Amino acid sequence: MAHGKKSFILYLDQVGIFNKLSDEQAGVLIKHIYSYVADENPVADFVTELAFESIKQALKRDLVRFEDVKLKRSEAGRISAEKRKQQKLTKPTSVKCVEQTSTNPTVSVNDNDNVNDNVSVNDIKESRFDEFWNLYPKKVGKETAKKAFKKLKESEIDLIFSTINNFIKYKPFTDYTHPNPSTYINNKRWQDEIPTVAVQDRPDIDKRVAHVALQIPSELNNLIEKGWTKEEIQQIASA
Repeated sequence: MAHGKKSFILYLDQVGIFNKLSDEQAGVLIKHIYSYVADENPVADFVTELAFESIKQALKRDLVRFEDVKLKRSEAGRISAEKRKQQKLTKPTSVKCVEQTSTNPTVSVNDNDNVNDNVSVNDIKESRFDEFWNLYPKKVGKETAKKAFKKLKESEIDLIFSTINNFIKYKPFTDYTHPNPSTYINNKRWQDEIPTVAVQDRPDIDKRVAHVALQIPSELNNLIEKGWTKEEIQQIASA
């Protein structure tokens, strides 16, 4: 747990773990979670450790995002304080102002200088969306995509990051372009079944080759063996 951090997040999609445990086991798991986030290095039985594993990974991911958001807020506070300092230096100074400054030299800076350690789910999703945006190849409709992304469950976001590399590499035909990021999110495209050979090198084909393959079974089978599906070849032929 980060120094000074006073809270953590359990997600609703983790309820399935607790539902599979008896009330006694669920109570043990809750105590184990609190002991873990308090840095007490708890030791538990096999069932508790097994149930805790996915929760532990989520806690670790959230801690990384917490530190990232905290750093960004701290930097924003420093910049804000610096701007106010510069503004004060550029204002005309009256005799009255000088007298007040000499008797009360301490400047109190409140907004943004102290970082609230309770990073919200929204903050975490904001950070994860930035990761997604940096990875996704098509940079259009950022705000629309962000709004859709923030509606996703944590488990869905995890699936995005575990499948997105293959999705990006997969191009069913030569001139293929990926969907807009908001379309990808709203249509849950991380659920697409990407052929394993699709992420490997396979020969490009054009409309003419696709037409020939659809007319000659041996040519069609040859392309299928190299990683193409009949539906993909039909799509290229009709493009």
